[in-house]
Amino acid sequence: GGKDLMIMREGEFPQVVLSGATSLSSASWSPDGRYYVVQNGKSLFFGGISCHARSWFNLPTDEKFEGQVVWAREDVILFAISGGAPNRTRLYAIRPPTPSGDWSDKHSIGGRVLLFTAEHGGSLLSWDHSPTEQLAVVVHRCANAMLAEVVVVGGVDASPESVPPRTIAVDGRVEYCKPQVAFLADGRILARLNLAGDLKTSSGLDMANPPHVIHGLWTIRVSGKHGQDLIEPVSACESWAHGSYDVCSGSYGSGHGVKEGFVLDHERKHVAFTARAQTAETLADELWIVDFTKAHEAGAVKVHGTSGKGCHVPIFL
Repeated sequence: GGKDLMIMREGEFPQVVLSGATSLSSASWSPDGRYYVVQNGKSLFFGGISCHARSWFNLPTDEKFEGQVVWAREDVILFAISGGAPNRTRLYAIRPPTPSGDWSDKHSIGGRVLLFTAEHGGSLLSWDHSPTEQLAVVVHRCANAMLAEVVVVGGVDASPESVPPRTIAVDGRVEYCKPQVAFLADGRILARLNLAGDLKTSSGLDMANPPHVIHGLWTIRVSGKHGQDLIEPVSACESWAHGSYDVCSGSYGSGHGVKEGFVLDHERKHVAFTARAQTAETLADELWIVDFTKAHEAGAVKVHGTSGKGCHVPIFL
């Protein structure tokens, strides 16, 4: 029994590279597309196009993985865990192994670098590392569960003093759809948020009067320590006002084996996402692609699939 991880090269039959896994995450590929990492039980497995997956990093017995592992750049892999001490969800970075190296001495917990710790009762929903700067971003769901903060923190080689954790946006309706973040090639952060205006903290809010939010895709240009962050909407169809359509699909969940959310290509220059008008007339959603290298061209390109109307979710770009 268990789950299998399979790879299919173009023009060939699928090959099983990991068999009988107890709890297998989606594979996260290296930026050059040659290697991948997956979570299996309490271990990280490393593999590639020409080699089978092998156990590489093991968690202590009192910890477990949370969410998906992210291969953020060639030399940085991110993962989240819960348990251990302190008993809070934490985000770590680790260097990938050398494919030709000796793995007889598996990485110990000393090989990982702590980037962020959730508050007591909080959790982590999404994370990424800048491909060019010593900067990471994490979505921190607050203990009240309704709100989440988008927090920038220092990267794997940054000192805590150089980039102190800072909230740059607040999601005010986590239960509507989970917020998601990722870095673009130009350094901006792409975020799917139920954005609570210019709110920059979740503390002191009256939950009996939740903040007004606008749902959609956004880009965030992170400023320096004393500058103003620039948050701008990402539009799909020009005839739809931003905030009048969903950029999430409620028809897919973890039980289907599909990770719902937007998908970036390996160059971090294009994004595919699903969009659906907020109307009672239809539940069908559509696939759209935005090219972020064409900054001055409005709108996105609709993907015309052969399946017709229905529910869609991007998987890979």
